Amino acid sequence: MIAFIRCGLIVVSLFLIAACASEQVLVQSEQPNVVERQKPKIESVDEIDRAVIPDIAPVNVQAVTHTSVVQSYQKALALISDPAIRAKIERRLAGLAMVESEEMQVQGETVEQQRAALNKFDSTILSYKKFLKDYPDHPDNDIVYYQLAKAYGLKGDLETSDKLLAKLLALFPDSKLAAEANYRRAEYFYSSKKYHIAERAYKQVLKQGSESKFDKNARYMLAWSLFKQSEYELALDQFTVLLDELAPTKAVYDTLTKNQKALIEDSFRAMSYGFSYQEGGDSVVAHFNKHGKKHYESLVFSSLGLLYQSKERYQDAADTYLAYIKRHPLAEDGPDVYARVIKVYELGRFPSVIIPAKEEYATRYGIHSQWHQAQSSVPETHTLRLKSYISQLASYFHTRGQKAKKAPEKQKEYFGKAIVWYKTYIEDFPKEADVAQKFHRSGDVYVLLGETHKAAAVYLSAAYEYPDYDILARSSAGYSAVVAYQTIAEASQSEADQRAKITQSMRYASEFANDARSIGVLVDASESLLKLNDYEEARKTAQSVIVRLLESGKSEYSIDQDRSSLSWQPYSTRKHRRASWVVVGHASFELADYPKAEHAYTQALRLMGKKHKLYPSLRQRVAISIYRQGELFAKNNENQKALDEYSRVLVVIPEADIKVQTQYDITAQLLILKQWPEAIKKLSAFRKTYPKHELSGGIRGKLIYAYEESGRWADAANELTVLSNDEKENQDTRRKALYQSAEYYEKDGRVDKAIDRYRTYAHGYPDPFVVNLETQNKLAELYKAKGETNKRKFWLKKIIKNDRNAGSDRSARSQYLAASASFELAEDDWKRFTRAKLTLPLGKSIKVKQKAMQKVIKKYTSVADYGVAEYSTASTHRIAEAYYRMSQDLMDSQRPKGLNALELEQYDILLEEQAYPFEETSIEVYETNVARTKDGVYDQWVKDSFSKLAIILPARYAKEEQVEGYAEVIQ
Repeated sequence: MIAFIRCGLIVVSLFLIAACASEQVLVQSEQPNVVERQKPKIESVDEIDRAVIPDIAPVNVQAVTHTSVVQSYQKALALISDPAIRAKIERRLAGLAMVESEEMQVQGETVEQQRAALNKFDSTILSYKKFLKDYPDHPDNDIVYYQLAKAYGLKGDLETSDKLLAKLLALFPDSKLAAEANYRRAEYFYSSKKYHIAERAYKQVLKQGSESKFDKNARYMLAWSLFKQSEYELALDQFTVLLDELAPTKAVYDTLTKNQKALIEDSFRAMSYGFSYQEGGDSVVAHFNKHGKKHYESLVFSSLGLLYQSKERYQDAADTYLAYIKRHPLAEDGPDVYARVIKVYELGRFPSVIIPAKEEYATRYGIHSQWHQAQSSVPETHTLRLKSYISQLASYFHTRGQKAKKAPEKQKEYFGKAIVWYKTYIEDFPKEADVAQKFHRSGDVYVLLGETHKAAAVYLSAAYEYPDYDILARSSAGYSAVVAYQTIAEASQSEADQRAKITQSMRYASEFANDARSIGVLVDASESLLKLNDYEEARKTAQSVIVRLLESGKSEYSIDQDRSSLSWQPYSTRKHRRASWVVVGHASFELADYPKAEHAYTQALRLMGKKHKLYPSLRQRVAISIYRQGELFAKNNENQKALDEYSRVLVVIPEADIKVQTQYDITAQLLILKQWPEAIKKLSAFRKTYPKHELSGGIRGKLIYAYEESGRWADAANELTVLSNDEKENQDTRRKALYQSAEYYEKDGRVDKAIDRYRTYAHGYPDPFVVNLETQNKLAELYKAKGETNKRKFWLKKIIKNDRNAGSDRSARSQYLAASASFELAEDDWKRFTRAKLTLPLGKSIKVKQKAMQKVIKKYTSVADYGVAEYSTASTHRIAEAYYRMSQDLMDSQRPKGLNALELEQYDILLEEQAYPFEETSIEVYETNVARTKDGVYDQWVKDSFSKLAIILPARYAKEEQVEGYAEVIQ
């Protein structure tokens, strides 16, 4: 290659290279049916050429006519004799000849023109040689030697050119042209493939320092010289130094010339080959570990990767990209580089590593990754790529999980990864249009994993948070949420979960009212509400189903072609209507709205056949609903209405389980309504029909009541008698029944039966004491009525004895009855006392009379001791009366016959002396009685005592004012 031929270079931006490389990978990945190829070999060193470097100091050809200038100098030369001036003119003429020669060579288009140019160079060479001959010691001969060498070079005689440059360097080692001379010589050696000599020459150029305009080109060519000698590491070092010098920062790169950028581009290419001849990406890492981090490392790695890709060495390409990523985990272009890894895996058909690579990409460069946090801004291309990868990963693992049915553990692992990527997509791209779909699909995965709570939550998001999501999909997600809540509720059986399911069911039915499933969901919700005893809401919900179905007559949906809405299709609603009526019935029943319950059950029965499993139970519910209506009427004392409802039970549902109870309650209403004959009839029939039924035990009481109210005392008493003898009854019930039977017999005039019942009670039930005592008193009275005095006295004595032995049970009543009985028995003794007459012989009859009086006094005294005012005053009066009668009987006793007047007078005096103490005592006792007026006691006996005292002591007690005084006391 001719070193000094001027050529154009294709200049491409550093960053454009990276972009093109990335684009190349994408295009290749789209090619279908990529055929596996053999790994090609890398070109040999000799097959790789450096980029052509333009002339460092091109001549600026002026659009000027040389002839006039040359002629002017030639005329001047003829006139001037000064050697120094003549030397300058001659060198200028040689230079003009050189310019003309170059111009002719550049502009020459034909062979003849090029030949003319070469001839012109010959004349130019002669001019410079003549100058050197004429002025061998001229100080500017270094320039002449350079121009002469250049002329030979442009003519094509590179060897002579090199010799002249060598002579220039030998004669003028300190010449300003030394660097260029060395550079030209190095170019000659390089083109001659004398790379080791070229290496030394380039190094000589570099010794001139950075001030030399050839230093960059020399560095570049030194690297190539080393490269051609297979000194790759040394060559890479030089290329790196060159890159550092040309573009120490990214900002500097933008200011470089096209030629400088060309050097950089070719340096990357050369470095790629150098690294490929070593350990690839590892060599790059080692190289930059030695040289330190560089801003252009990415381009070096990418260039090597692209080289491997072009040779179909896909694994090497991937390893190279990964080496860069490992070295620069937070590099801005990291996602683009990693994307190349994935693309080369695709190009190389490495399916086993593509998915893990995408996982790594999404993890390494995700929204919450360390890389992402380190960036000031993130390219949209990366965001789109990340979104695509995450979506692909979620779908991939979802599908793999569905296919791994025979490997539960593996399936769980796949589904777990699918959830991770669905969640990542949702969290990282919440505003994307397909987020709802990701929620929906993650719900499906959660269901398969058995994580129903999580499934429910994401289904809800898909169904209700994204109104632009496909209507059918939204409806499906909403329904899936309801199913999930149903599963949760069934598993936990907690009210909270039941409520949550109901809430979501209602929400679904409202949001997707035209979806046929909404009807079933509403029905289920109403049934669940019923189970939770939320009867109002259950009924309300079930009624809404009935209304919707009856009004629309539809309950299935179809989807419009544009998938924008759901529409109803005609469909039989019998099943849902029936279920809803059942809920309305049950809820109304629990709410005590029995008319509505009856109506609802009736409607439900009309919608089912007799063989339906609910048919018998609903029939019973109808009966109970009617019965409850009767109960409510009964509670509100609307007894005729209650009777009508109870009666309707037996008509509407003859087989009702509550038939017996209903018949029983009918009798109760008849009793309340005082329909005695009908009540007695029904009660008797009930007992006869259901003799062993537990309710029959209450029939007797109702019959007794009916007999009582209708005045059939004997029938009531008969029932009570049977009850009193029923050993199944408790003792107290039997006792009361016995006593009441006696009362009813007595009331019906059946005294003997009454006495028999009372007597049985008196002997059989000593307790309660007071009742037993009253019973004895009742017997005494009945015997009195019958005139059976002895039997009466028997029970009077029993009364006295029982009171005396009553202990703590003794009461005012028992004392009263005992006092009454004692007084009555004392009256018998009083009668015997009053009937005893004092006859002669008086002494004998007095003894009899006194004995009778003492007995009376004793008896009445014991009566008075009871402290019963009524009988205390009577007994006191009788005692006083006994003393008074004794005194009177003595005075009225027979006189002995044959007494003269004196003897009779004396006899009377003796009688008075005997009678006086009795009279005095009687006065005292009478006064004791009347003194009770101070205590507010003034009965007939006290009054009689006053009367007696008025007779005995008229001066004291017969005065009107005195009586009034006692009356005042009484008042």
